[in-house]
Amino acid sequence: MNVQLAELDLRRAGPRLQGLTAEEVLREVVRAYAPDVALSCSFGGPSGMVLVDMLARQDLLDDVEVYYLDTGLLFQAAHEVRERIEQRYGFEATAYRPELSLSEQAARHGDALWDRDPNACCGIRKVRPNARALADKRAWITGVRRDQSAQRAATPVLEWDAKFGLVKVAPLSGWSEAEIWEYIQRHDVPYNRLHDEGYPSLGCDTRCTSRSLAWTVEDRMRSTRELVGMVKSMDCNGLAAYRQETSDGVTIWLTGLSGAGKTTLAERLTPELEHRGHRVESLDGDVVRTHLSKGLGFTREDRDENIRRITWVAGLGTRHGATMLVSAISPYEAGRREAREQIGQFVEVYVKCSLDRLIERDTKGLYARALAGEIENFTGVNDPYEEPIDPEIVVETDLESIEESAATILESLEHLGYLTPVSDCAAAA
Repeated sequence: MNVQLAELDLRRAGPRLQGLTAEEVLREVVRAYAPDVALSCSFGGPSGMVLVDMLARQDLLDDVEVYYLDTGLLFQAAHEVRERIEQRYGFEATAYRPELSLSEQAARHGDALWDRDPNACCGIRKVRPNARALADKRAWITGVRRDQSAQRAATPVLEWDAKFGLVKVAPLSGWSEAEIWEYIQRHDVPYNRLHDEGYPSLGCDTRCTSRSLAWTVEDRMRSTRELVGMVKSMDCNGLAAYRQETSDGVTIWLTGLSGAGKTTLAERLTPELEHRGHRVESLDGDVVRTHLSKGLGFTREDRDENIRRITWVAGLGTRHGATMLVSAISPYEAGRREAREQIGQFVEVYVKCSLDRLIERDTKGLYARALAGEIENFTGVNDPYEEPIDPEIVVETDLESIEESAATILESLEHLGYLTPVSDCAAAA
């Protein structure tokens, strides 16, 4: 499709599709783009199962290519549910596989590439096969939802994907997880059994996918019933109580060089977040080193292990409904990316400060000693700090006060939907 025509179609159709149900969106998209339309389904997350069921109920499956990326590392449970879905709805999903087998990848790039360079592994086993799957398509249906992460919070129902040169459709973008599981229960849709064993999302059967707290379908349904039965208008005290009892939390990950102000910012943010109904828990890098990561050094391996431990605890608290404030240098992009993927509800805050200003602030003289070669593996001097590629929030503490930086973070959290504005609380009280 010509890019100009596609963009024109989006301007015409976008606003209208925003007001349709997910089923109606699917019907309109299939009518406009069949047979050059595909639905990507991992047979891991529940959203894809819902979309397959919706297509089947409208007799649209024959007009859509349902495909999955067979990385060679999928959980057996993904294959099991795929077979159940195919049998129930009478179709066969198309498998797109990497050009390299696992043994060929190991011979070329070394064993366990997913541990050493997850991006490279995903590029080989997911990104390139996905590009092949979409090469001849005009529309791509996905199960992406706004509540899955801060990065997806603004996902539209319909958009132009310039990377693949097609229309990208997210019929469930406005759905909550509770609504997804309510639909699955109501229509008895098959789903991946590992969700009942504590896996919030499923990718490859490697360290890229982690187990969390077990939350069964019955738990999800109970949460949905509580939500439906709740009074829509509540004051801030009611909002706080509900958030602590039933809502997922979020991890606010403050990264930056030593002395940039991460801990100070966390201390300033805590009372304001608590005032707005959040149960706040802090994970400070120095405190973690004393307790959770005692005995670890400052090699690349030890730093990675330190971040993995912080990630596990932060994810646990987040899934218990807490707002986790993590203040850690976390110098490597791969470690922060892994934290984001495993935690899900994740906001990265880059606490930026120039080296000159950090040296001025450094009353202990650590930067000066590192520059003189007296301290090894000191981040930002003789050990690298990889700046965040695309953080949700950036504050510059060498150019603004801590109060100004904290205000920027709070305002951004409101915009991302993780924080109730003070004006809204006042109006409801």
